[in-house]
Amino acid sequence: MRLVMKPAMFHFSTDLYPERERLDGWQEEFARRVIMADVSRLDGGTGAFAAHVAGQHLGKVLFTSNWGSPVAFARDRKQAADGDDDLTFLVNRKGPMRLLQRGETVMQDGCGALLVDHGRPFELRAGESAAEAAAPVPPRWVYAYAIPRRALLAAAPQAGTRALAPNPAFLDYLIRYSEKMLGPDAPAHPALTQSVGDHLFDMLVLLTGGSKDATEQAQQRGLRAARLSAILDFIGDNLADPALDRDMIAAAHGIGTRYVSRLMEEHGETLSHHVLRLRLDKAAALLADPASRGRRVSDIAYACGFSDLSYFNRAFRRRFGLSPTAYRA
Repeated sequence: MRLVMKPAMFHFSTDLYPERERLDGWQEEFARRVIMADVSRLDGGTGAFAAHVAGQHLGKVLFTSNWGSPVAFARDRKQAADGDDDLTFLVNRKGPMRLLQRGETVMQDGCGALLVDHGRPFELRAGESAAEAAAPVPPRWVYAYAIPRRALLAAAPQAGTRALAPNPAFLDYLIRYSEKMLGPDAPAHPALTQSVGDHLFDMLVLLTGGSKDATEQAQQRGLRAARLSAILDFIGDNLADPALDRDMIAAAHGIGTRYVSRLMEEHGETLSHHVLRLRLDKAAALLADPASRGRRVSDIAYACGFSDLSYFNRAFRRRFGLSPTAYRA
């Protein structure tokens, strides 16, 4: 999968075309130029066609999020000989997916992963036709990671020759880490995009069965970064819970408490300091919000995860130089 240009981030949507021209636009401007394959509808041609792509070049990895109407991609022998021999790791987020390549058929229904070899003919069905499905077909939703063949096979020599059986926990880390790449936290500086690309590549190595040396490096670099990212998200989502601590985080992520502490320290802050800082910042924001004017200080403290009002008052004064009541005034 290749793009002629390499902007930091890019978007493609059939909404740019009149409804009757959407499929042709998708075919000419994206499918044949980027995926280098032919595309056809799987919904019987009924209703408005939709296809949306958002992506980013991250080091050696081209990451895209794709959703829309059920479609089939077909790459024939002539197209497979065009010099694009990337390997594309597909994560199926929603709906059925079927890959026919090397005379074998691989099915996924719901969250799962497939590896597509662009150097060989294939047919990829993302969704099923309305005639084949008893219930309405949900929009397909796929994450795609295109990697140069030489780079992936150097780290995972068997990646292109066997069916995938990805570790569910690692796949979840990859998904969570990838989702940040399409939002406001997406890296823009070249050094950051390279670093994130290295982390994604490491996760792909783990998911496709890397060599011993590549696996060790991936665990120490990419998996570590993905776990830290997941832990930071978990902390942010659970600030209001007074029970939030190392044990709770470790149990939620299937890792040891000492490992949680090490990851946080490598991040530059102990877990207790990080949690306290976020809770105090949240409390300060609520106290300054006119919409919270009717809430008692104690209610705000408890909503931010503090179970001891005296401790909250002392910690707040140390951080902001004022009592919560004075800060609100």
